[in-house]
Amino acid sequence: MKKRKKKLPNSHSSRTAKRRAARARKTQRLNFEALEKRQLLATFSVSTHVDELFDGGTLAEETNDGDGLSLREAIGLANTDSAMDLVEFDVSLSGSTISLASPRMTISEDLTIDGDIDNDGQSDITIDGAQSTGVTRQHFDVTAGTTTLDGLNLTRGRGQGSNNGGIDVRAGATLNFYNSQLVDGFSYAGVSGIDNAGTTNIRNSQINSNFNYIYGYGTSGIRNQAGATLNVVNSSLTGNSRPGTAGYTADQAGIVNYGTAQLVNVTIADGYSLRGHIGFSNKSGGTATLTHTTISGNQSALGSQSAGVRNESGATLTPVSYTHLTLPTIQL
Repeated sequence: MKKRKKKLPNSHSSRTAKRRAARARKTQRLNFEALEKRQLLATFSVSTHVDELFDGGTLAEETNDGDGLSLREAIGLANTDSAMDLVEFDVSLSGSTISLASPRMTISEDLTIDGDIDNDGQSDITIDGAQSTGVTRQHFDVTAGTTTLDGLNLTRGRGQGSNNGGIDVRAGATLNFYNSQLVDGFSYAGVSGIDNAGTTNIRNSQINSNFNYIYGYGTSGIRNQAGATLNVVNSSLTGNSRPGTAGYTADQAGIVNYGTAQLVNVTIADGYSLRGHIGFSNKSGGTATLTHTTISGNQSALGSQSAGVRNESGATLTPVSYTHLTLPTIQL
């Protein structure tokens, strides 16, 4: 029996196959996934305590047109772009006070202002409204975006007429108020602390000793407007609308809530009003949850209004736990 010869591969067809494979590799398209858009964090370093105006210039121009880059100039620069920005302070300014020479500083883009220069959780920068008679020296007006104020001591803001004296948070805007103080603010008929129409988150902070004119119908502390959200954690509101200054008190002191509020580990104490409500006032339509919250030592001079917790008809209050009330909850 004859053996079958082993068939050798056709060298021509083998070369043809290799050429085809090579062409396929060359013409094969590579697919690339689109990367997500990323914005770089712009950082502005404040180098002077002088309250210089923003003139609409570049960083170099604003820095060189006076004593250095001011806080107001840095905020103005941050407002000109849509990136999330950071304002920090030169180490030489630790312990400095910025005395406001012009009305409120407006923030309209995402911005963090970090006044904790040595990162120890304490305020190293004071912004002083100086309570100039007859003029408004409000600290901040947050009109859009998310603003974080960290490690700042805001003092003696002033709202003339119905203007607010501390911080405005507009509808759609967010304020994060961390490791900071808002003290000794004044408004005739507005809010001497924080007037929130957007979202405000307060953590490890104090809002103390703010006051209003006696018949101004104002609020000393925080007003949370209808549709707004307020979250307060590990913070205190004490001595608002304090007595002792002739003729000065508030219609309402502490926190007045028309929207949604949540308080955790909060103290509201030693507030005063000649004729209004002090402590926590939950208005009709408001929803509030109080957890581990202490409300004490508040005083209504005429004695006809609540000096503890007031929950109006149409409001929802969930007191998980609160203690040491001056007066019991009043349901109207």
